[in-house]
Amino acid sequence: MIVLKDGPIPVIRDITCILGEWDDYKRGFSQVLKRGDIEAQYIDPFTGEYMSKKDGLRSTYLIPSHLERGRVRVKDLLSAWLKTSKRAQEIMFLLGISDDFLDNLSDLNLVKVYLAPLFMEKTRFVIVEDFFQEVEEQGRLKVERLLAKIIRSRRLDSLFFVSSVDLISPCTSVTVMYEDEVVETGARLIHPYSMVLANSAIRLGKRGEKVGVSEVGRGSLSGCRFHDYCEVMRRKKELQRLCRLQKPPMVQVEDAQVKCWDYVKRN
Repeated sequence: MIVLKDGPIPVIRDITCILGEWDDYKRGFSQVLKRGDIEAQYIDPFTGEYMSKKDGLRSTYLIPSHLERGRVRVKDLLSAWLKTSKRAQEIMFLLGISDDFLDNLSDLNLVKVYLAPLFMEKTRFVIVEDFFQEVEEQGRLKVERLLAKIIRSRRLDSLFFVSSVDLISPCTSVTVMYEDEVVETGARLIHPYSMVLANSAIRLGKRGEKVGVSEVGRGSLSGCRFHDYCEVMRRKKELQRLCRLQKPPMVQVEDAQVKCWDYVKRN
């Protein structure tokens, strides 16, 4: 487990997920975690013992948002990462990866190469940037299921960055972030931004009421960050002044928390 003193999430445990479009803030937060430029406490998921920051960082593996290819063979690359060709061959057999050039691999097999360090003895924590967008759509769920299976079988703690609600099923906790702001915690997906990500699949309020899909750009500097793209605000005139001028507080809605004036007024 990683306990964070200052950050958008308080703890990274099991499979913790940040849902939202992959952007500069999330990329920066990922790099801050990997470099250790944030106050954090590391607890070994195997033993439950506290770890030094140095050991915690050494035990953290980052899967980047862009998976590099190249004219290097799988066995040579894994042997360099794992420091032993024997262990590289064992993991290649376990994951079903042939010894080919990275340039020739399918998306799935390329992902498997980048998953190999999860089997390293020192690995305890995993940061998973949103590389899923580089995988063909029909293969994304398969890739995520494999990743989640490895993480859980090895009892690692991980942070997933995902931009699709289709990928949150293995998550033990979900935090929805619009740019650098947390707008919802929990997996109910009731914030208007969450509902845009869900492609209008989630109902809001009255039976049959839905949010239309809109193109989402940069947030507003005043009021609710999301108000320029919010269909709820457009439909409810009584919310428009509030949404444009004042930042909404986070409110409890059953087992979720949401930062939205619509829910503040309902409560």
